[in-house]
Amino acid sequence: MLTKIRLPHLIIGIIAIGLICLGFLDKLRLDALDKEGVTVAGNIVTGLRHPGRNTSYTLETVFTTQTGAQLRNHFTVSPQFFHSHMSDSVITDPSVQVRYQPSNTDNCILVGGSTDHVSLFPFGCLVLVVAIFVMYTMRGKAPLFQRP
Repeated sequence: MLTKIRLPHLIIGIIAIGLICLGFLDKLRLDALDKEGVTVAGNIVTGLRHPGRNTSYTLETVFTTQTGAQLRNHFTVSPQFFHSHMSDSVITDPSVQVRYQPSNTDNCILVGGSTDHVSLFPFGCLVLVVAIFVMYTMRGKAPLFQRP
């Protein structure tokens, strides 16, 4: 039985549970989009490449809902999707498909390109399992961080 939980283990456990919760909420959002979602045509307005250690790509799109409302949204997209529609900062193919939830138009993805649908749930579960394993194997051993 674990009688003494060390602070680093507790922090890792809390982070893992947070990742699991975020992943679960994201899964609920995507399930609602799969169940109620409507796919419509959209157009790219602008595209940006954000250079850095982990280069990211965003596209701003405009699309019209079934009720006739015109909406704009920013999507983080894969590099392949970005380059298939953009050449540097020039739009080469403005046509895209947007899937949105009519009851919550903020819940939308760019069909075939959005990277925001990657779930944190499996990663959170893995971190939690590793944290429990480390806590179990470290029981009775010297603390990870000792004060001199």
